[in-house]
Amino acid sequence: MTWFLFRSPSWFFVTGFFIAACTHPVATPTDETGFRASPATWVVHDTTWTENIRRTNAEWKSLLSAAQYRITREHGTEPPFSHPYNKVHEKGIFYCADCENPLFASETKFESGTGWPS
Repeated sequence: MTWFLFRSPSWFFVTGFFIAACTHPVATPTDETGFRASPATWVVHDTTWTENIRRTNAEWKSLLSAAQYRITREHGTEPPFSHPYNKVHEKGIFYCADCENPLFASETKFESGTGWPS
């Protein structure tokens, strides 16, 4: 009976599952102090997603650069791979130019090769 279990294909799958479950976890990135950077330690602006910022177009134009205004207020876009922040690998949280709400954390970004924050 025991010999039959070892010759069964299911035995190989069960063994493979246990071997895979015993592997070491992937190392997580750390900051210069050797500790893992965590979103809990990042400073977040005191804003809420429910705030409604009302400004005239003239006010927005005076607050934003021409490119920021075109992209955020006129629904424009930029050519792929053209932005200076395309290859930025700084740690932290990136914020909206208009309302200063957090958009994404660098901890969740990966190199997708598309030029967009992924």
